[in-house]
Amino acid sequence: MIVVYAPNAVLMLTLHAPGGVEVDVAPRSGHQLAQSAHQRGPGIHFPPEANCLVGLADGKAVPVIETCETVRPMMEHR
Repeated sequence: MIVVYAPNAVLMLTLHAPGGVEVDVAPRSGHQLAQSAHQRGPGIHFPPEANCLVGLADGKAVPVIETCETVRPMMEHR
C-alpha cells in the first residue's frame, strides 16, 4: 500500500448547484467559466438561481450558485 500525503493539494472543490445541492468538482476538470444569463443577457440557458456555469473537461457543464469571480480563484489554486 502506498500512502501519499500532500498537505497543499486541493483534490476536490465543493460548489453548490441551484437548490443547494453540493457538487464536487476536481479543479483540473473545470476549465471554462461562463457568467449567468442575467449577467450576460437573454438567450443563455441557465437556471435562474445559477450565477456561473463551470465547463468540465469531458464537455459537460455544471451550473452553480457561486459567482464566477468566486470560483475562478479556487480553480486556479489547485
